[in-house]
Amino acid sequence: MSVGEDVVRGLVVKWLRSTGFVVLRGVSISPLKLDVVAVGDVMMSRGVVKKSDTMFVYTFDVRTITSRKLLKNSIEQAVTRLFTADYAYIVVPRNAAIETSKGGQKSVDMPKLVQRAANGPLSRRLGVVAVEPPKIEIIRWALRSDLIVDELRNRVLEKAREELLNMN
Repeated sequence: MSVGEDVVRGLVVKWLRSTGFVVLRGVSISPLKLDVVAVGDVMMSRGVVKKSDTMFVYTFDVRTITSRKLLKNSIEQAVTRLFTADYAYIVVPRNAAIETSKGGQKSVDMPKLVQRAANGPLSRRLGVVAVEPPKIEIIRWALRSDLIVDELRNRVLEKAREELLNMN
């Protein structure tokens, strides 16, 4: 049984905040709408989560994928996040029902399916996170983006600063 996007999103936000990030939801950086953004002096890379002297921007696209077409679209959309963030992740439920070519459905290990499909030169940079409440697991660590557009990243950082000011 698949877990809904709102439940997954809520768990991811809670996890990121407990890791030390400022977390924003539904950030609009025209023309992009970023699902979950985490900003902080925390580096998550190659199996290591640690404090850093550098501020990093992470995006997390939470998706419930029910067809191969949605899978392709979700990966393409997540790749555009590499223009705004140091690291970009796709977050999916551990198990999900996906449509078959014969019109039926079958249960799949969604993170493995995403990982196999995200094998292009850019999509290989995307990380994959699996959620099976209450557990969150990074299946594939994101690689640092070399496509960042400074203006877009700076707009995300400004929104995070505003959020911090509003919290205080």
